[in-house]
Amino acid sequence: MSKEEGEPVPPAAGHSTSAIYAARFPRDMLKAAGNWHLPRYLRRTLELAALGYTAEGHAHDLGLTRKTAMNYRQEAIKRLNARSITHAVALALILGLLFTDY
Repeated sequence: MSKEEGEPVPPAAGHSTSAIYAARFPRDMLKAAGNWHLPRYLRRTLELAALGYTAEGHAHDLGLTRKTAMNYRQEAIKRLNARSITHAVALALILGLLFTDY
């Protein structure tokens, strides 16, 4: 995989990892990071996914139907332009949309 295809470039000595993020994520996404907003229910969905909850566990924990939990996950994935729930969690953490105190 070439650098043009999005292969991460290791940071040189004394450089931050922001170069890696810039190589992996579209610039527009990083520019818009300060303007991103997810409703509380979507942040909670991503927090539970980060803790390893399945859609069934998420539904049980919050008293939702499995279908509603799956819809929440799909909405979070769509809003973050992610490829999977794992990718959505990673993006939310990078963009500062989730708390990391757990």
